Amino acid sequence: MQHNIVKRYFENVDSLVVNGRIYNIILEETPHSFEFMGAKFGLVNGPLLNDIEYAWKQESRDDLISMFDDVLGNMLRDHVRPDIVEDDEKRSVLVRGFAKELSRSFSLAHIMDPLIQLKHSKNNKSRDSSKDNESPRGIVYTRDVLEARKDIIENYICNSLKKTIKGDVLFLGGCAYKMRSVVNQNRTSPYDNINVMLGEKRLCIGENYEDLDRIVESFKTNAKLQIQRTAHNDKRVRDYVSSLGCVDSIQPKDLPAQTYNKNTNIGWMDKSDKFFIFTQIPPYILLEKNSGSYFKFPPATVAVEMAWNDEQLRVSTPIVVEKYKHPALKHIDKPMQYICVEHFHKKDIFDRPLDDQVHSMLESGCSILMKNYHSGGKAFFNLEDENYRDLFADRIVTQNVNLRYVTNMHTAGVEYA
Repeated sequence: MQHNIVKRYFENVDSLVVNGRIYNIILEETPHSFEFMGAKFGLVNGPLLNDIEYAWKQESRDDLISMFDDVLGNMLRDHVRPDIVEDDEKRSVLVRGFAKELSRSFSLAHIMDPLIQLKHSKNNKSRDSSKDNESPRGIVYTRDVLEARKDIIENYICNSLKKTIKGDVLFLGGCAYKMRSVVNQNRTSPYDNINVMLGEKRLCIGENYEDLDRIVESFKTNAKLQIQRTAHNDKRVRDYVSSLGCVDSIQPKDLPAQTYNKNTNIGWMDKSDKFFIFTQIPPYILLEKNSGSYFKFPPATVAVEMAWNDEQLRVSTPIVVEKYKHPALKHIDKPMQYICVEHFHKKDIFDRPLDDQVHSMLESGCSILMKNYHSGGKAFFNLEDENYRDLFADRIVTQNVNLRYVTNMHTAGVEYA
């Protein structure tokens, strides 16, 4: 395993640190000198400690992510009610808090207006690496928290190494020595044969400093303290901790089995010991272009299941909760059916933050039901197929059809007059 750049540098480069500036020791003589056992070496300007830390920041992003996750985990543990002791209860509170935050910050209200042609929203923002979108084990991150974590890491100030290596320190052969100014020329010490002349400043070794590994660990501690201070001051983080750390003073068992935010058309519910986040779709009409027939469909609840897997909260593909029949459902009039997403680009969604995944899965499920059907498609049933036509005979619209309520006109290749 490769050590971080702080250890690599001071382990492999003999150098002197004075006031945050590194002077590398070289064989040639220079105006600044380093004397050891009667031999004289030169001192040349090296990088600043801040430069070394900046290089560490660039190569150790995963370390910074882990620091943030630890900090936020501690904030949550401090905030969670002490009466919640079982892991299942903690997970229940976390997922409800996540759903509450989702219903507040996302909206699917436009789906309930049949006059609006349903369009699947695309995320045109460039995606970060999957690591940037991951939540740590046992915690659920919203998009706001992932963005806060990204901002905190990007705005990390490289001053922790300078706070760690204080004063004048000599790194020689991978060991660190505290330097002191020479005041009494006659004073003797075991290190009197090691002297540094830096302009008017004369230094000699005053004492053993710390083991290099301990210096590296102290540096990481200071870096984490900076992450902690910044996280505590970030409103997005504070709001997240407030929403997920507890659900008022209600015990999980006393929480309602279902909650629905009409303004955003998003809710959550417990059903058969499983937890779902859902949205509603209104009545709508589909056009079967080849036969020239119109089929009406009743309102439905489209949901995704939220389940813990290996301490990570996962989202399922979309489900229709009620007994329902539709070309995109495998069975006729059965509840809790998964919507056919075989030709759907699921990986594009699963690469996103979890709340984006939930929002996109719900919206995509609604879109598949209300918008995506077309003649000759690859759904479970085709409404122009005579073998299946009788199954949907009760859905055929026999009276005049208001085309503005037909939600798949564009997919069917028909434009409004």
